[in-house]
Amino acid sequence: TAGQGGQTVTAYDAADGGVVSTSALPAGIDESASCAVLRHTIACAAGGDLVQAALSGVGDASTVQGGANAVTYVSPAFVAVARGDGAVLFRDSQAGIAQAKNFGLGPVAFVEADGSVVAAVGGEEALSLQTYAADADFAAAESERTVHGLTDPAAIFPASKFHPDGKVLVQTVDGALHLIARSKSDVQWTRPEYLRSIAAVEYADLVADSVVESNKGNFITEAIARMARQMTKLASLFTPCAQTGRDKFNLHQFIVAATRSGTLAAIDSLSGQIVWNRFVGAAIATASLHVIHSDGHSASVFALVATLVDGNSLVELFDPLTGAASQSQSLAAVQAAGVIPGVAGRHSGVLLVLTGNNSVSAFPPTAEALALVQAYVAAHVTVVHGVDRAAGVVAGFHITATKTALAADPAWRVALDPAHESIVAVAGRAPLDRTHSVGDILSDHSVLYKYLHPGLLGVATLSLEKESTLTLYVIDTIKGSIVDRSTQEHAQGPVSLVHSDNWFAYTFRDRKNRRWQLNVLELFDGAGKPPAGGVSAMQRATPIASSKAFVLPHPVAALGVTVTDAGISYRALIAAVPSGRLVAIQERFFDSRRPIGAQTPRTEEQVPYFPLLNASLPLNYNQSLHAIDGVVCAPTDLESTSLVFAHGLDLYLTRVAPSKHFDVLTEDFNRLYLVLAVVVLAAGTYVAAARLQSVQLAQAWQ
Repeated sequence: TAGQGGQTVTAYDAADGGVVSTSALPAGIDESASCAVLRHTIACAAGGDLVQAALSGVGDASTVQGGANAVTYVSPAFVAVARGDGAVLFRDSQAGIAQAKNFGLGPVAFVEADGSVVAAVGGEEALSLQTYAADADFAAAESERTVHGLTDPAAIFPASKFHPDGKVLVQTVDGALHLIARSKSDVQWTRPEYLRSIAAVEYADLVADSVVESNKGNFITEAIARMARQMTKLASLFTPCAQTGRDKFNLHQFIVAATRSGTLAAIDSLSGQIVWNRFVGAAIATASLHVIHSDGHSASVFALVATLVDGNSLVELFDPLTGAASQSQSLAAVQAAGVIPGVAGRHSGVLLVLTGNNSVSAFPPTAEALALVQAYVAAHVTVVHGVDRAAGVVAGFHITATKTALAADPAWRVALDPAHESIVAVAGRAPLDRTHSVGDILSDHSVLYKYLHPGLLGVATLSLEKESTLTLYVIDTIKGSIVDRSTQEHAQGPVSLVHSDNWFAYTFRDRKNRRWQLNVLELFDGAGKPPAGGVSAMQRATPIASSKAFVLPHPVAALGVTVTDAGISYRALIAAVPSGRLVAIQERFFDSRRPIGAQTPRTEEQVPYFPLLNASLPLNYNQSLHAIDGVVCAPTDLESTSLVFAHGLDLYLTRVAPSKHFDVLTEDFNRLYLVLAVVVLAAGTYVAAARLQSVQLAQAWQ
């Protein structure tokens, strides 16, 4: 407590509340000092020194050592002191505090367990658990165990105070939880809690088992390898085994995730097991994953572009099937990043990364990749864009090339006022999103052509005023123009936004009517049928906007949209509901051109408009999903089927067929009758052909 005479420490009897002792602290210790009250002593970091005073009031305060920045209470007998040269553990006794161990600058965490203190000390190759007894007369650790495979603890917790092994729960800096028995040297179990905070997700196609990489050109080794693969496939018909390669319909994929704790991981879509995981070295603030090469026949190359919590950026190229990194480079703050697809082949591209000083780096960082980009930039207008949410700026940069390097010139800038509105959601079109039909057929059999532009970007903002307004900006990232702008009064977050084909869909809470709402904005080409050879983005006419609003019977925590191989199937919105459901809404139910009134002309596929959108299909049935914050979809080689991955506190993957399985035989299909019908038809054809030949021969002899 603070009084006229300075700071005092009072000890009370827990039984009757009586005052046991009162001690006055030195004048240099005030409310700003970092202190910890122990059994016999109070220890404080004041003025750069570690100061101690006896709680009994006997004796004066004394300086233990200098260079103390802060003290942290660990247990009644121990205090941790943060110094410039690392962490130091002190043990308390009636004579005062004494140093038990100086751990240096390495990572260390402390926890009280069974009256002692366990220090988890991280190393480059192993984690050391050191136990310090409260009443020991020696400074060394009472016991020490080495746990291989774990490094850099972030925190440790007592898992069981009464267990004979004294189990300890350790959370490492990569976000994983490990249960360790202090009397042993092994990890009991590990939970990948880093997957709770996923920053970016991308699907990776597996390589077909029949692909030969290293044996090409050698006939004998290639033939032996081929025979071995055929025998393995033959054996798999009789013995169930795990599938390791690309399946017939590409349903087996790896889900590659970059987490905010700084861990890259790949999840098997069939088994749900973590195939590999790797810590990139630091926590991540924002991240994006880019596909540089993927063809299903050779090793893929992915790129991680991450902004770290310290403000720097990291670009890393890696194999999504093994996790092995091929290139890693630290850069200044990244303003924009994008892949030029097809520049290095049909399935290969080059990643361009723009840093704060408008310098551009190409990945892979090879002379061949630089030459390809230089040739592409010389023949095409190349613009990359970036979004700065904090500053409320969306900017585009024109990429130029010299003989030796790449550069970026500011091309356009859309600046919002961060004092009045903040960016809450951004959505662009997925690279694998395909469009099969370029127009909608109207009731008079004319065609309304879609405004198809892969460079459109949707930016949703919320005003910071009391009566908040939600604004959706549709920005042409090539020209930097605002194609469309729509507002919604009395809106409240969270806001979810997706873009697919020629439409945008976003959800929010209507504060005035106290309901959740889905708005759909669809863009159509005002210039009529586009030319067969395409049209330049610089010459596009202003599109025609069509919109509809729907009332949802439930709130929405995250939103996604299905993607199919050719875009023939209906799309579906995938909505994560905070109550634990994952639902799908078919495209025809949130069509912006749903006719209003029975007399309005409509096509056969259109459903009359009704404000309440209660046509959702549950995807997770009785498996509740908690705290879902992202939904990511991917196509398969089945046009009817799309993979849906929801991530948050729970992880969930399922398959969705918005237009039903029109390209797959049902399970109850009678294949035997099909085979018999084919056999009967073949036999009938053979008999009929023989009979016809006999008749024709008889007619020829008449």
